[in-house]
Amino acid sequence: MSLDRDRGGIRVTAYGDVFKKALEEAAAEAAAAGKKAVEAAAKVAEANKATKAAWTAALTAKDAKQETTGAIQENYPVTSKAMEDFGWTAKYDINHINAVLKKYGITNMDSIRLFLATCGHESELGERTIERLNSDGTVAGHGYSPLDRGAGYIQLTHRDTHLKFLKSVNDSYTGQKTAEYIANNYPWEAAAWFWSSADAKSVGKDELSFNDYSAKYGDSKGVYLITQYYVSGTDFNCPQDIAEKIRNGTINWRVNNGRLFVDGKNICAAPSGWENVTTGRSDTYNSIVKVLR
Repeated sequence: MSLDRDRGGIRVTAYGDVFKKALEEAAAEAAAAGKKAVEAAAKVAEANKATKAAWTAALTAKDAKQETTGAIQENYPVTSKAMEDFGWTAKYDINHINAVLKKYGITNMDSIRLFLATCGHESELGERTIERLNSDGTVAGHGYSPLDRGAGYIQLTHRDTHLKFLKSVNDSYTGQKTAEYIANNYPWEAAAWFWSSADAKSVGKDELSFNDYSAKYGDSKGVYLITQYYVSGTDFNCPQDIAEKIRNGTINWRVNNGRLFVDGKNICAAPSGWENVTTGRSDTYNSIVKVLR
């Protein structure tokens, strides 16, 4: 407190102390506000850090999921556009298709093309996952029972084959309607198992799986022709040396009216369905090699 003498006597003034106190309080408030601002900024930074970590974790999980499902298109060229251009009519999950290819080791492009061409014919471009029955309940064009009819996008026939496939995927279903069960639950898996397993069906004198045969000899139409004899079960009454020349592309051949001609000579029956329109074996091959090059 300061004393200030006046004509009227002594006047006590406290202005200096008031200002000092006001300044101190303002400084204290400013300091407190600054501290709160620092704390708030720290919280914002922490929140940003947590958000970034969360996004990183989410993206990492997404990448991991894509990797396990085979959805990375750089590694798997089977895209939705390719399936659309191929003419596939059924609903599909492109991630699932790629995952199945990866699971069964169908990763060579030559094999992928021939696999999809085969699926295209056998299923009529996805229209059916099970072999049709005649009006009287028998299997169209075959001498086996309805319980043995083909199932999946490549028609697995015979109940013992159905059960062998189900065992391979650790499915314990043992009911009578194995064909329907596989068609409804494993259309792609059954096809890929058939294509990749020599235990399901083997090709040529080396008894290779379709997958290994295609990877070894390529995706020429001659190679495809030979695989389709084994897929369809059509008797391949062709001398071995001629078959090898067809496979290797060193001889002229054509199919006409259901017959295989080699260098103009009628050799034997062609694979069933080779000349069918749109979904014939020849047409599905021609289509897939255009969209998957």
